Amino acid sequence: MSISCFSQDSIFQLKDYKYRTPGYQGLALNVDLSGSYSNANANNTETGRSNYTALGPISADYFRIQSTDKRFQQTTVSLSTDYSNNNRKDQQEKYTLKQFSSQAVWKVQTRDYKANQWFLEWGNELRGNIRTASNQSGLFKTNSTQQAASNAFTIGFGKGRIEWVQDAQMALFILQDLSSQNLLNRLPSSDEAVQFARLITDINNRRVFDSRRRRVYELSRIDSFLKNSGLVTQTDIRHFTTVNDNWAFAIKPFRQSGAAWFARLKPSVSFDRNRTDNKFQPQPSYAENRGWWLAFSPEFGYGAYKPISLKWQRNFSIAISYSGSQVYYQQKQASNAGETVSKIEGYSGGMNLNTAYSIGYFPKTRTQLTAALSLNGAYYKNYRSASSSLNVSADYFLGYRTYLRGSIAASYAYDHFDNVPTDLTRKNFSGGFSLRLSHSIF
Repeated sequence: MSISCFSQDSIFQLKDYKYRTPGYQGLALNVDLSGSYSNANANNTETGRSNYTALGPISADYFRIQSTDKRFQQTTVSLSTDYSNNNRKDQQEKYTLKQFSSQAVWKVQTRDYKANQWFLEWGNELRGNIRTASNQSGLFKTNSTQQAASNAFTIGFGKGRIEWVQDAQMALFILQDLSSQNLLNRLPSSDEAVQFARLITDINNRRVFDSRRRRVYELSRIDSFLKNSGLVTQTDIRHFTTVNDNWAFAIKPFRQSGAAWFARLKPSVSFDRNRTDNKFQPQPSYAENRGWWLAFSPEFGYGAYKPISLKWQRNFSIAISYSGSQVYYQQKQASNAGETVSKIEGYSGGMNLNTAYSIGYFPKTRTQLTAALSLNGAYYKNYRSASSSLNVSADYFLGYRTYLRGSIAASYAYDHFDNVPTDLTRKNFSGGFSLRLSHSIF
């Protein structure tokens, strides 16, 4: 037997926040450059030297969200590429490995809402990637290429709606901190708190390229609202630092509210080609594999996201699906001895179960603690698996430019294969922790 008691420590319930906007869009660009160099010596003799250079991943991500009473649609377009060059030389031989990859993804998910929160949903995910590698070790040289493409279409229906309420959380924290320092003329009404939350949502939907002007714009709109509503008559340095600290130090989590279930069907098709050319003389050879996969996956799922209070969040989701695929596979090998071709056709299918439960604690806008537990299982004709994982993480701002993040993770996995070539069972437990201190110089 368990007894739980929760209280809502705010002037309106986060779960009641349903303000929606016609559109939100953003563009992000990420560029990474890394490298290393080493030179080893023994008895004043150079024994090994290596250098490594990597450019990437370089990615550009565009996303757009439309959220109205009748429709929710999220669109994402991602382009990414990376390149690496690894050279190593010792007294015997020279080793070189060059790799390049590029990937493009277009994904759209739409839910059209009808009466009583019933919805029809459809979506599409198109992927394509190219990978090349050149490997040379002594007299041996190998070139390999891979091209892959896939498209998955989703259609289904369900009932319920999930709302985003992180902007309402920010509004309540700001009002709460101002009130605790006696910086408000009076306590805000529930309607004023909702209007303040809507203002923050509107601010976050605006695009201002210059970061300094963006901060001035954001704080000016918040300050104007507090004055025009009569909550604040005169502002001073305490008022400014209270608003600015909440805004600048905010973890800004994605908090959600609501519940929904869905039933969907996901047909897909994918293609993959791999070719490896061995340039070793006098016996060059190559191997090429091509495969087509036709798949379908009916899925049923349910998700419940509940902001228990301003500081506590509880999420749960479960999905059951069947995955079936028909494969057409061809293997080709060629050398001086001749060429061989083999073909494989077959069908495989099985059940999958995925569940997740998480709890979040947000004592201040600068602090976040979360714990997430997931349980997953799969049952196929010749394969069975079960896995679980537990992740606990904490985030905290130490200063304007100093950020601390810690996490602990543990997982367990069980796999069993029938007749490969004999029964094979694998069990694996892993765990670890990480602690990262980040400081931005400018």
